[in-house]
Amino acid sequence: MAFQTNIISAELTDEALNNSVACVKQVESIIGFALTYNVEDRVTLARIGPKIMDFSEKGYEYMEKNPQFKPDFLNAAEFEKDLKLSRKLQILRNHLVPLVEKLNNTHALAASEAYMAARLFYHHVKNAAKANVPGASAIAEELGKLYDRKPSETTLQKRKAKAKAANEGSTL
Repeated sequence: MAFQTNIISAELTDEALNNSVACVKQVESIIGFALTYNVEDRVTLARIGPKIMDFSEKGYEYMEKNPQFKPDFLNAAEFEKDLKLSRKLQILRNHLVPLVEKLNNTHALAASEAYMAARLFYHHVKNAAKANVPGASAIAEELGKLYDRKPSETTLQKRKAKAKAANEGSTL
């Protein structure tokens, strides 16, 4: 089995990790009003994109210039508040989404490289066990239990749903 050279070779110190987590928590506290929606809740919302935002901006602009057309039940102050919040959150998302994508990609790469190294070791120790090298059988057996695990159909479906939701979330 060929082993690919490491694409990533980096370390995240405990201090850097703790500082990063603290910064994320600070952002979370600043935008403490942010909501958590599950996939079922999100599908009930409008699919937000540039056209929807243009429509919302233009609708608000026309409402301001033509108040005689505003229905009495439409709360103009909340309309303005939601529009301003949306604009500002989009700016924040423009900074965070690329960072989260980089984190996801880097995590996947580092985990994949670690997995490939573990597989290489596992196959090597299995061969040592076949050659009756002392201690190799116990290691091979233990790693074999973990290596031979196949995800259940439910787990695969959950992964697909999660990936779909993540892809839908990144297009907002």
